[in-house]
Amino acid sequence: MVAIAMANFYLYLYLMLLIATVSSSKVKYSKMFTDSMAGWTSFRDPNTGLWCDTVRFPEGPVCGEMNNRYSSAGTGMGLVSDAIQAELKLISTAKGEQRAIQTLEHVLKSWPRDSHTGFLAHFTDASFTPLSEYSTIDTAELVLGANLAGNYFGGKVLVLATRLLTSVTWETAIESASSPTIYPVVNATTGEMSGNIRPYNEYYLVAYVAKLTTKNNATKAAKYFQIYYDATNRPQGPVGDGMRPVHKDYWGYNLLTDNNNTFMSSFIPQFCYYLSKEFHQSEYYTETMLPQWYLESHCCCFGCLVSLLLLLVVVVLMLLF
Repeated sequence: MVAIAMANFYLYLYLMLLIATVSSSKVKYSKMFTDSMAGWTSFRDPNTGLWCDTVRFPEGPVCGEMNNRYSSAGTGMGLVSDAIQAELKLISTAKGEQRAIQTLEHVLKSWPRDSHTGFLAHFTDASFTPLSEYSTIDTAELVLGANLAGNYFGGKVLVLATRLLTSVTWETAIESASSPTIYPVVNATTGEMSGNIRPYNEYYLVAYVAKLTTKNNATKAAKYFQIYYDATNRPQGPVGDGMRPVHKDYWGYNLLTDNNNTFMSSFIPQFCYYLSKEFHQSEYYTETMLPQWYLESHCCCFGCLVSLLLLLVVVVLMLLF
């Protein structure tokens, strides 16, 4: 029996997207690709439209009555996969829209959330009991996946995705405009934010959503993003505060990380690339940092070659507008 966690399946999905992209002109997809999409769909509970964290192959059970540990981040990526399947005509647009509506209605109605800030629990189940921390990053991944689906399908999906986006007080995750700290968790009883996450890492997405939902460039969230993550018209990357984000050299490749002792996983720029429009519109991120990341991975870790997909998969780019 093999347990497949949602995070591992993300990388597999990206690989299958490359296969689909290469063959898309023929509008005929390989069995490997269609099987992978069927595998991805097995993470979705048809009763709720929510997506499980783990599925065990080959015995199962698939996501449903006997396996309903739902993941907020996984549900966000599930919404992305439904939009992709509709774009590739693996399911009808009407079916994809119906599935997304079911998902978002259950999230808005039932997913456990902190009453002070609106951040969602990382994990829940069919009884909608909170099973873990109330997580800022996992909420961001759910919301941005919903936003992509909303932009793609429009109509009611977009209305629901916007409701979800605006139901969270995103700026509370940022300590201050001049501090690199983003809080990863919130205490659901008191509303107190805690933890200390500093750039660069996947919390780019939390800062990105906080900036998107602010009214002007003078807010704490807007200033924070401008200092620590914004690379627009900045060929050397974010200006930072002199300490973070950390530029770290790996055998001649200039990468970003959040401390001087470790390098970031390749899933981090992938999440940022696929879930935020601004990231892949930045010349620094797409033309400097990502190619460097791929070259480093190519030299030193065959399993990380999936990073190349960031530069090749055009399907998802069509969904971000």
